[in-house]
Amino acid sequence: MSDLTKLRGKARYRKIMGAATRCAAELWLLEKSAWLRTEKRQQAARSRLYKRQAVRITKLAMRLGGLIIKAGQYASTRVDMLPAEYTSTFSKLQDSIPPADLGEVKALLEAELGRPIEEVFPTFEDEPVAAASIGQVHRAWLPDGTKVAVKVQRPGIDDLVTTDLEALHDILKMADRWTSISQMLDIEAVYEVFESTFTAELDYIKEGRNADTFRKNLAGFNVEIPQIYWQLTSRKVLVMEYMEGIKVNDLAALDAAGMDRAQVAKTLLELYLQMVLRDGFYHADPHPGNILVGPGSVVQLLDFGMVAYVTEEDRLKYIEFAVAVVRKDSRKAISVLVELGFLQPDADTQTLIRLFSPILETALNGTWNDVPRLPQEAIEDLRGLMFNQPFYFPGSVTFLGKGLITVLGVCLNLDTQLDLFSEVTTLARKYVGTAAFSQMVGESFEQGKSLLRNLLPTAANVMEVSKKANTGDLTVRVSRTQEGKLLRLQYRLAVRLGKLMLASLVVLAGLVVALVSPLWWLGWVVFAFGGIGAVVQTRGLIRLDPDRKLKSIDEVMSG
Repeated sequence: MSDLTKLRGKARYRKIMGAATRCAAELWLLEKSAWLRTEKRQQAARSRLYKRQAVRITKLAMRLGGLIIKAGQYASTRVDMLPAEYTSTFSKLQDSIPPADLGEVKALLEAELGRPIEEVFPTFEDEPVAAASIGQVHRAWLPDGTKVAVKVQRPGIDDLVTTDLEALHDILKMADRWTSISQMLDIEAVYEVFESTFTAELDYIKEGRNADTFRKNLAGFNVEIPQIYWQLTSRKVLVMEYMEGIKVNDLAALDAAGMDRAQVAKTLLELYLQMVLRDGFYHADPHPGNILVGPGSVVQLLDFGMVAYVTEEDRLKYIEFAVAVVRKDSRKAISVLVELGFLQPDADTQTLIRLFSPILETALNGTWNDVPRLPQEAIEDLRGLMFNQPFYFPGSVTFLGKGLITVLGVCLNLDTQLDLFSEVTTLARKYVGTAAFSQMVGESFEQGKSLLRNLLPTAANVMEVSKKANTGDLTVRVSRTQEGKLLRLQYRLAVRLGKLMLASLVVLAGLVVALVSPLWWLGWVVFAFGGIGAVVQTRGLIRLDPDRKLKSIDEVMSG
């Protein structure tokens, strides 16, 4: 590595770490000054800051390129961990940046081919058809007239990736030390997955082999994987069949070409679930730019640099989870999540089962789009559980969630009536095997037997509860939402009282200074400000008078 390259790397590292440190400082200051604002204003200030930071980070990522873009795209899918202001802004990140210097690209291409470009490609278009953070694609023609796509790595990308990984590792370590993110995420495992995946993406020979593997695994589907021209492919250059399809998110063009969007959505969902549930080898970056639709509504997949694996044990567990979801068996679904390591040992599984049940019921009886219309308290309780304790994400699923969310979004964009759960049921039965599937479904009968065995004890428990209610010994536990409302009401009352006491002390101090000190004018200024503060806080207390407080509590308990 040259001195100039090292210098550029250090400057890039400082920019990335500077942006991360600035965000951390802003968040720290906002939370430390929360006592100056009401809860409502603090939440509004927090939302505004999240939005500003997300926009700033997005602009930085687009300017720097490299792995920062891919990290942002990954973060956009972590709705379970990041505020909506971040995820919605990061979701607009596209791995599309200005192309590299053409002279440098051609020099690298000739060095890899070992001969002049004209000897290999009589026609080579200087303007790339796509330019991303790792490489760019040029259209070219072989001597026999065959059109091909020539993917060339960006010159110097190896050093850039090394710098980005170093910065990413340090940022994750900072987050691990100063936040509670490690309670939800295996920080080191996530970094190791990022490092291995992005390092592998720099080797185009591996990408070509991945394409060959997908073509073999997906034989039988209405799907096309570009053929690789191995005699022209190296670690930094990949020559492959050129695909002429329409981008999967260009709905107008798809309709104009007479494509069957519903069939495309079904095919895409089926082949991706097969990757996960049967093959254990899946495309880790299935964004719309990597999915085309060709004649006959055939799905054309591109860019196989980012791939990931599912172990055999986890693959069977995912199928088991899918079966539990289809059967609306919340208890079994949560049990499988525990076995997969998605829930911490001390997680409140009973509450999670209670909150998960209406989501399954709504989704299975209606459509997935009905889920957001669940009672707001149920949604708030579930969100509270996800953020506050039970969920933990092993490093092995770093890209699985991102891939599934992306594919589901593409499928529902193509066909809003797609029956996701019906498809999952069919594929789960197919990949687990008929006998094993029947065995899983047969567990329902065992649960029925268990229910009958526990019927009399349950009746006795009901009688005991009734007895406690009559004697006044029954203790009721309110939900997190109700408890939160009561605590917020008490907190606001305490804060108002504290601020009123402080304002009263300021008024008293100002009066003393005004009467006995030569700086009498300063005393009256302090007195005036303290008086205004006392009035404001008194009005706030009036809004929280006992009658209103009782009314608010009644609304909480009845809501």
